[in-house]
Amino acid sequence: MIMNTAQQPLPVVVGVDGSPSSRAALAWAARWAGHFGHPVRLLTAQQLRASSPLIEDQIRQDIKTKLREQAQALEADHERLNVAADVVWLNPAQALVEASRDAVAVVVGNRGVGGWHGLTLGSVSVAVSSHAHSPVIVVPEGTDPVSLHSEVVLGVDGSPESHEAAEFAFEQAARLSCRLRAVHVRTPGQILGVSVDALSDRGPLPSQDESRLMATALAPLRHQWPDVIVEETFVAGDPARELAAQGRGAALVVVGSRGLGGFRGLLLGSTSRDLLQAVPAPVAVVRYGVRSG
Repeated sequence: MIMNTAQQPLPVVVGVDGSPSSRAALAWAARWAGHFGHPVRLLTAQQLRASSPLIEDQIRQDIKTKLREQAQALEADHERLNVAADVVWLNPAQALVEASRDAVAVVVGNRGVGGWHGLTLGSVSVAVSSHAHSPVIVVPEGTDPVSLHSEVVLGVDGSPESHEAAEFAFEQAARLSCRLRAVHVRTPGQILGVSVDALSDRGPLPSQDESRLMATALAPLRHQWPDVIVEETFVAGDPARELAAQGRGAALVVVGSRGLGGFRGLLLGSTSRDLLQAVPAPVAVVRYGVRSG
């Protein structure tokens, strides 16, 4: 995991908006951070537009009180967890991106319902994933925080973004002591010309190029983490839909923030929303360049 210059563990920043999705993200983040020995920083952000200074002051106090109560409850449930809580009066996406500069990861829910005076995180998860300075983990409502040891699913397309995501995925699998499943999705345009006999229940059998792509992407990481059990899966179809299906029941699904070939645009625009909303497991988005610093 990323450490700061003083070798103190960086915090896991959790975006909090009071919604059920945000509470699920907080529960998952607390267990994940506790497993790795990282503190947790709860962060609520909102731009207030109250009709009067008196009302605005009351709203501010209400938000601070509720966040403090959540932090206290989290500490009570996790005695060894170091918890901090902050409220900032900024756009939520801007605040989370800024907080990611000094975070091991940012964790948010995949949707918000305006739990606190119209504040929603669902509308900013894609923006944060695209611009954060650390990995961003988007947790769907209903995620079981005790399912950390099932498997880590990695989307592989051979791009630099995919490689950085692979590093993060191997690290997670090693530290969680679970299997890593590397998934390559052949898109409809790439399926043209493939015979029916070349398809199986698990998707198209890999071509030589696809096998080479997977081997190139994984070989150095297999060497670095020899104890991680790796399963390779090749499927055909829409990347977001296929990764959502492959990620069912996973401890974590890991993808890059941009991709080439099969995952081009995967986390940009409507496709990104499809993935972040559809995957029934936490999705870690590793933006290109965040692992090198």
